[in-house]
Amino acid sequence: MQTGDKVVVATYEHKHGSDTRVFTSEAGAHRWRTAIALKWWEHELSSIKPKPDNPNEAAAAYWDHMEERDFEHFTIQEADVEE
Repeated sequence: MQTGDKVVVATYEHKHGSDTRVFTSEAGAHRWRTAIALKWWEHELSSIKPKPDNPNEAAAAYWDHMEERDFEHFTIQEADVEE
């Protein structure tokens, strides 16, 4: 990477703190977001609603629920590589 290149910074905020990862594309950040939702669905939402078969729909439903209740947050933003 060089100064001025673009990266995508994703932050997952949860009850134990936060995790941040840097990706070369937004697609990578979205894959991480989806993986978190699928991993934690059973623990967080299985008693409330069934998990959709489509992973993208499941991720959207998971994050809508968690963010509405201020339990967890996931942000994605583009940034420039700095010197």
